[in-house]
Amino acid sequence: MKQKLLIILLFYIGIVSCSSDSDSPLEPSFTANPVELSYVNATSAEIEWGTTISNGNKDYAITYDIFLNDELLISKQSTIGYIFENLSPKTKYTGKVIIKDTNDKTETLNFEFETSASALTAFETNVSEITLNSAKLSWTSSSTQDQSDISYDIYINTELTAENISTNEFLLESLDKFTSYTVKIIAKSESANEPISSETTFTTMGSPPSDFPLTQTEVTSCYAIIAWDKVTVEDGSDFYFNLYLNGNLYADNLTSELKDLTLENLIPETEYVLTVEVIASNETSKEETITFTTEATTMVSDFEISLLDMTTKSVLVDWTDSYLEDGSRAEYHLYLDGEKVHGENTFLTTSSYRLENLNPNTNYTVRVVSEAPKTAGCGDQIKAREITFSTLPVYATHPTLAIEKATLYTLDSQYFPGQLNVKFNNSIDAVEITDFFVADREINSFVNYTSSISSEKLDIGHYTAVTQEKKGFVLIKDGGETYQLNFDITVESN
Repeated sequence: MKQKLLIILLFYIGIVSCSSDSDSPLEPSFTANPVELSYVNATSAEIEWGTTISNGNKDYAITYDIFLNDELLISKQSTIGYIFENLSPKTKYTGKVIIKDTNDKTETLNFEFETSASALTAFETNVSEITLNSAKLSWTSSSTQDQSDISYDIYINTELTAENISTNEFLLESLDKFTSYTVKIIAKSESANEPISSETTFTTMGSPPSDFPLTQTEVTSCYAIIAWDKVTVEDGSDFYFNLYLNGNLYADNLTSELKDLTLENLIPETEYVLTVEVIASNETSKEETITFTTEATTMVSDFEISLLDMTTKSVLVDWTDSYLEDGSRAEYHLYLDGEKVHGENTFLTTSSYRLENLNPNTNYTVRVVSEAPKTAGCGDQIKAREITFSTLPVYATHPTLAIEKATLYTLDSQYFPGQLNVKFNNSIDAVEITDFFVADREINSFVNYTSSISSEKLDIGHYTAVTQEKKGFVLIKDGGETYQLNFDITVESN
């Protein structure tokens, strides 16, 4: 009976116990959502995640341990989400959030992100202390979000002048004077993908023209020559001259190479004031002034002109003397076809001049001008004469007759001293010797033999010319035709 009661009691306890287990509350629990990236920039990022709690009670709690690149940043954080700061730009990061509850349940949420490049802030450039050949550059600082180091490159007119400058100023040197420059400064940082730049332009200083005191080098009754030192502009700027005579514009925009000036068509015995103004392209200028008085007039006499010793390539121009009022001889200038033949700033004191190196059978015009000293271009103070001529033609060679030898005997020879003998290959009795030229001068007096001709004794000037040139020719007429026979001269003594 006792055994039966024990069995019943145990069965009852079991039923009561089962009933008690089914009525007790469930264990608290959580469910985690994945980590999401709220934002990311060059130096910071924010993550968020979610958790859902089941069967929670007031004693149930969840905490979070946050790791970045395996480094624990914070432990037992109670809030959802985290902001990472002071990150490096352009860097990949990995991390994890470990979730723990009071029942020692854990779950790990992994995440990763990459920061962006750091952006450079704009800056401004300034140029100061500009001189003829230097200038000081300065600029405000650029910056980055991560406060990384910044360096600067400097370009002048697209050419790299300096690089990796860590300061905020730079002295430009060895610049050209009065020249425009474009300066470009580029800021760069290792943490930034793109550099930024600031650009400005400036012009180096100009300088005025140099002093150039005027001097009168020559003054006559109708013209004056005024000279000055070559003008320079220190910064190399271009410049030109304007000239004013007695307050009136005389000439303008004259070349910068000008160092003297001839004022023409002036009035005798008159005072003039000349002002020379230099205007430079750098907007500077300078002027100098001189006062001078022209002289009284001097008349020159008329003269005649003639031509002598005409050849195929030369002629002697001869003229009678021209005199000044005081009886002194004038100065002469000779022009061939409008070109002065004896130097631009020279004159002739003799009344003859040999023109050489002319072309055969060619027309020329010779002009001889006589003038009083220092009176060129003064109206009645000059006299001029012109004459036109044609050089002799070059004739054909004779079909049979030729010159075998031409000999000039030295002045100390026993026979025929200073005479020229020309020997032909045949008799010349049947032909006419019309002209005899040696060293571009005509021999007017010579003796005919059966097969030769012989000049008279040459004057010392002609003799010397022949010893230097050693060439000549004769013109002959045969059957109504003119022929030219050329020869080379040998100098011999006997």
